[in-house]
Amino acid sequence: MFGLGHGALDFWKIQLAALERASAIAVHVGLVLVVLQVWKRGGLQWLVLAILLHFSINAVAALLVLKLQLSPSLGELVLVVMAAAVLFLGLRLARTERQS
Repeated sequence: MFGLGHGALDFWKIQLAALERASAIAVHVGLVLVVLQVWKRGGLQWLVLAILLHFSINAVAALLVLKLQLSPSLGELVLVVMAAAVLFLGLRLARTERQS
């Protein structure tokens, strides 16, 4: 009805959007765990770290797509790696606090 490939294009756009949302959730969970350290370990440096990480991820996303004109899929792949790193950091901080 719509021609060959019409559904495939929509399918990949939906998958890319789902990947973007999943990476955004991972970043925010990781950042929440970093902010939690303000109460667990004391000191506002954890809040500052979370704010700087959030700013950095947003800046990288904007630079990749707007300035470097990277394809959305490649840009999202870079952001997935950054999201995994932030989530790993947050989980590691939360886990080390429990052990001490």
